[in-house]
Amino acid sequence: MPSARPELARSPTRHAHPLPGLTALAALTALTAASLLAGALGGCMPGEEESGVEDRPAAEMRAAPASDLAAEERAIRDADAAMLRAARAGDADEFAAAFASDGRLLFPYAPAAEGRMAIRERFAENSRAPGFDVRWTTRQVEVSAAGDLAWSTGRYTLAMETPDGPVRDEGKFLSVWEKVGGEWKMAADMIATDLPPGATGPTGAPGPATAPGDTASGDTTSAGSRR
Repeated sequence: MPSARPELARSPTRHAHPLPGLTALAALTALTAASLLAGALGGCMPGEEESGVEDRPAAEMRAAPASDLAAEERAIRDADAAMLRAARAGDADEFAAAFASDGRLLFPYAPAAEGRMAIRERFAENSRAPGFDVRWTTRQVEVSAAGDLAWSTGRYTLAMETPDGPVRDEGKFLSVWEKVGGEWKMAADMIATDLPPGATGPTGAPGPATAPGDTASGDTTSAGSRR
Protein backbone atom coordinates (compact mmCIF):
# COMPACT_ATOMS: atom_id res chain seq x y z
CA MET A 1 0.00 0.00 0.00
CA PRO A 2 1.59 3.30 -1.00
CA SER A 3 2.62 5.53 1.85
CA ALA A 4 1.37 9.17 2.19
CA ARG A 5 4.78 10.41 3.37
CA PRO A 6 6.14 11.36 -0.04
CA GLU A 7 3.10 13.57 -0.60
CA LEU A 8 3.40 15.15 2.85
CA ALA A 9 7.06 15.80 2.27
CA ARG A 10 6.19 18.01 -0.73
CA SER A 11 3.51 20.04 1.07
CA PRO A 12 5.87 22.64 2.68
CA THR A 13 6.86 23.97 -0.74
CA ARG A 14 3.22 24.89 -1.46
CA HIS A 15 2.76 26.77 1.88
CA ALA A 16 5.98 28.82 2.02
CA HIS A 17 3.77 32.03 2.22
CA PRO A 18 0.70 31.09 4.26
CA LEU A 19 -0.84 34.67 3.60
CA PRO A 20 -0.35 35.44 -0.10
CA GLY A 21 0.41 39.13 -0.88
CA LEU A 22 1.57 40.04 2.67
CA THR A 23 4.97 41.25 1.53
CA ALA A 24 3.48 43.52 -1.15
CA LEU A 25 0.90 44.90 1.30
CA ALA A 26 3.57 45.69 3.88
CA ALA A 27 5.66 47.53 1.27
CA LEU A 28 2.66 49.57 0.12
CA THR A 29 1.77 50.49 3.70
CA ALA A 30 5.35 51.59 4.42
CA LEU A 31 5.47 53.68 1.24
CA THR A 32 2.16 55.38 2.08
CA ALA A 33 3.33 56.22 5.60
CA ALA A 34 6.59 57.67 4.24
CA SER A 35 4.64 59.82 1.77
CA LEU A 36 2.37 61.21 4.47
CA LEU A 37 5.33 61.98 6.71
CA ALA A 38 7.15 63.71 3.89
CA GLY A 39 4.09 65.87 3.19
CA ALA A 40 3.86 66.89 6.84
CA LEU A 41 7.51 67.89 6.82
CA GLY A 42 7.19 70.09 3.75
CA GLY A 43 6.79 67.75 0.82
CA CYS A 44 10.32 66.28 0.66
CA MET A 45 10.77 62.51 0.48
CA PRO A 46 13.56 61.00 2.57
CA GLY A 47 16.87 61.58 0.85
CA GLU A 48 15.58 64.52 -1.19
CA GLU A 49 16.99 68.00 -0.65
CA GLU A 50 14.74 70.99 -0.15
CA SER A 51 14.46 73.02 -3.32
CA GLY A 52 14.21 76.36 -1.50
CA VAL A 53 11.08 77.24 -3.49
CA GLU A 54 8.40 78.32 -1.05
CA ASP A 55 4.80 77.36 -1.55
CA ARG A 56 2.96 80.56 -2.54
CA PRO A 57 -0.08 80.18 -0.25
CA ALA A 58 2.19 79.53 2.74
CA ALA A 59 4.31 82.56 1.93
CA GLU A 60 1.24 84.74 1.62
CA MET A 61 -0.06 83.52 4.97
CA ARG A 62 3.20 84.62 6.62
CA ALA A 63 3.19 88.05 4.94
CA ALA A 64 2.64 91.08 7.13
CA PRO A 65 -0.92 92.38 7.20
CA ALA A 66 -1.67 95.21 4.81
CA SER A 67 -0.96 98.63 6.28
CA ASP A 68 -3.57 101.29 6.56
CA LEU A 69 -2.00 103.39 3.83
CA ALA A 70 -4.40 106.28 4.27
CA ALA A 71 -3.45 106.53 7.95
CA GLU A 72 0.24 106.36 7.06
CA GLU A 73 -0.19 109.19 4.57
CA ARG A 74 -1.86 111.31 7.24
CA ALA A 75 1.02 110.58 9.62
CA ILE A 76 3.52 111.71 6.98
CA ARG A 77 1.59 114.89 6.34
CA ASP A 78 1.45 115.56 10.08
CA ALA A 79 5.22 115.10 10.37
CA ASP A 80 5.70 117.37 7.40
CA ALA A 81 3.46 120.06 8.90
CA ALA A 82 5.55 120.02 12.08
CA MET A 83 8.68 120.34 9.96
CA LEU A 84 7.26 123.33 8.11
CA ARG A 85 6.34 125.05 11.39
CA ALA A 86 9.89 124.53 12.63
CA ALA A 87 11.33 125.91 9.39
CA ARG A 88 9.18 129.03 9.46
CA ALA A 89 10.06 129.61 13.12
CA GLY A 90 13.78 129.23 12.37
CA ASP A 91 14.03 126.29 14.79
CA ALA A 92 17.08 124.43 13.49
CA ASP A 93 16.88 121.68 16.12
CA GLU A 94 13.30 120.73 15.29
CA PHE A 95 13.93 121.07 11.57
CA ALA A 96 16.87 118.64 11.72
CA ALA A 97 14.95 116.28 14.01
CA ALA A 98 12.49 115.66 11.16
CA PHE A 99 15.27 113.79 9.33
CA ALA A 100 16.55 110.29 9.98
CA SER A 101 19.91 110.20 11.75
CA ASP A 102 21.62 109.53 8.41
CA GLY A 103 19.27 111.75 6.39
CA ARG A 104 20.51 113.77 3.42
CA LEU A 105 19.68 117.22 2.14
CA LEU A 106 20.38 117.56 -1.60
CA PHE A 107 20.26 120.91 -3.38
CA PRO A 108 21.74 122.46 -6.53
CA TYR A 109 25.09 124.24 -6.74
CA ALA A 110 26.31 122.92 -3.37
CA PRO A 111 27.45 119.73 -1.62
CA ALA A 112 24.88 117.59 0.14
CA ALA A 113 24.37 117.95 3.88
CA GLU A 114 24.62 114.46 5.37
CA GLY A 115 23.38 113.64 8.86
CA ARG A 116 21.31 115.65 11.30
CA MET A 117 24.20 117.78 12.55
CA ALA A 118 25.18 118.94 9.08
CA ILE A 119 21.54 119.61 8.21
CA ARG A 120 21.05 121.58 11.42
CA GLU A 121 24.13 123.72 10.84
CA ARG A 122 23.18 124.48 7.25
CA PHE A 123 19.64 125.44 8.16
CA ALA A 124 20.67 127.52 11.20
CA GLU A 125 23.13 129.54 9.10
CA ASN A 126 20.55 130.38 6.45
CA SER A 127 17.58 130.92 8.74
CA ARG A 128 19.44 133.76 10.50
CA ALA A 129 19.36 135.84 7.32
CA PRO A 130 17.05 138.91 7.45
CA GLY A 131 13.68 138.40 5.80
CA PHE A 132 14.10 134.63 5.79
CA ASP A 133 10.87 133.03 4.59
CA VAL A 134 10.46 129.48 3.31
CA ARG A 135 7.19 127.80 2.38
CA TRP A 136 6.25 124.58 0.67
CA THR A 137 3.16 122.64 -0.30
CA THR A 138 3.06 118.89 -0.71
CA ARG A 139 0.91 117.87 -3.63
CA GLN A 140 1.35 114.10 -3.55
CA VAL A 141 2.29 111.42 -1.03
CA GLU A 142 2.67 107.77 -1.99
CA VAL A 143 3.25 105.04 0.63
CA SER A 144 4.71 101.60 -0.13
CA ALA A 145 2.52 98.52 0.23
CA ALA A 146 4.57 97.48 3.27
CA GLY A 147 3.89 100.83 4.90
CA ASP A 148 7.53 101.51 5.81
CA LEU A 149 8.72 103.71 2.92
CA ALA A 150 7.12 106.64 1.12
CA TRP A 151 7.85 109.55 -1.18
CA SER A 152 6.32 112.97 -1.52
CA THR A 153 6.57 115.81 -3.98
CA GLY A 154 5.39 119.40 -4.25
CA ARG A 155 6.55 122.99 -4.64
CA TYR A 156 8.50 125.47 -2.53
CA THR A 157 9.29 129.19 -2.39
CA LEU A 158 12.17 130.93 -0.62
CA ALA A 159 12.94 134.54 0.16
CA MET A 160 15.76 136.12 2.18
CA GLU A 161 18.04 139.14 2.26
CA THR A 162 21.82 138.93 1.88
CA PRO A 163 24.58 141.57 1.93
CA ASP A 164 24.64 141.31 -1.87
CA GLY A 165 20.91 141.75 -2.30
CA PRO A 166 17.65 139.81 -2.07
CA VAL A 167 17.28 136.13 -2.89
CA ARG A 168 14.05 134.87 -4.40
CA ASP A 169 13.66 131.27 -5.45
CA GLU A 170 10.94 128.80 -6.34
CA GLY A 171 10.83 125.25 -7.62
CA LYS A 172 9.87 121.67 -6.84
CA PHE A 173 11.07 118.99 -4.43
CA LEU A 174 11.15 115.22 -4.07
CA SER A 175 11.45 113.65 -0.63
CA VAL A 176 11.87 110.08 0.59
CA TRP A 177 10.44 109.05 3.96
CA GLU A 178 11.17 106.00 6.07
CA LYS A 179 9.63 104.65 9.23
CA VAL A 180 12.09 104.68 12.14
CA GLY A 181 10.97 103.39 15.52
CA GLY A 182 7.34 103.75 14.51
CA GLU A 183 7.79 107.39 13.37
CA TRP A 184 8.12 108.81 9.87
CA LYS A 185 11.47 110.49 9.24
CA MET A 186 12.87 112.05 6.11
CA ALA A 187 15.62 109.91 4.59
CA ALA A 188 16.46 112.23 1.71
CA ASP A 189 15.22 115.54 0.39
CA MET A 190 16.12 117.03 -2.97
CA ILE A 191 15.06 120.34 -4.47
CA ALA A 192 15.25 121.64 -8.03
CA THR A 193 14.84 125.33 -8.76
CA ASP A 194 12.71 126.45 -11.67
CA LEU A 195 15.00 129.41 -12.27
CA PRO A 196 18.29 129.54 -14.21
CA PRO A 197 21.61 130.02 -12.36
CA GLY A 198 21.94 133.54 -10.99
CA ALA A 199 18.26 134.37 -11.47
CA THR A 200 17.30 133.72 -7.86
CA GLY A 201 19.85 135.98 -6.19
CA PRO A 202 22.09 139.01 -6.64
CA THR A 203 24.08 139.34 -9.86
CA GLY A 204 26.97 136.90 -9.85
CA ALA A 205 25.58 134.87 -6.95
CA PRO A 206 24.21 131.38 -7.60
CA GLY A 207 20.87 131.91 -5.89
CA PRO A 208 20.01 128.38 -4.68
CA ALA A 209 23.46 127.93 -3.14
CA THR A 210 22.95 131.12 -1.14
CA ALA A 211 20.22 129.45 0.88
CA PRO A 212 20.25 125.72 0.23
CA GLY A 213 19.29 124.65 3.71
CA ASP A 214 16.08 126.60 3.63
CA THR A 215 14.62 125.14 0.50
CA ALA A 216 15.86 121.70 1.35
CA SER A 217 12.93 120.91 3.60
CA GLY A 218 11.35 118.63 1.09
CA ASP A 219 7.96 117.51 2.33
CA THR A 220 4.91 119.45 3.16
CA THR A 221 1.77 118.81 4.92
CA SER A 222 -0.94 120.90 3.45
CA ALA A 223 -4.70 120.77 3.36
CA GLY A 224 -4.58 120.33 -0.40
CA SER A 225 -5.34 117.18 -2.34
CA ARG A 226 -2.76 114.47 -2.98
CA ARG A 227 -2.55 115.33 -6.63
